[in-house]
Amino acid sequence: MTSHGHFHWNELMTPDPERAKQFYQKTIGWTFEGMPMEDGAT
Repeated sequence: MTSHGHFHWNELMTPDPERAKQFYQKTIGWTFEGMPMEDGAT
């Protein structure tokens, strides 16, 4: 469980993940780390 005030995002479903990452990086300074999935996707 995350502490009060810390943001936790379980998953983001989007047709354009690169554009979504650019948006969140520019607007709130997030960074991203890929997570390998069982089907070979990241």
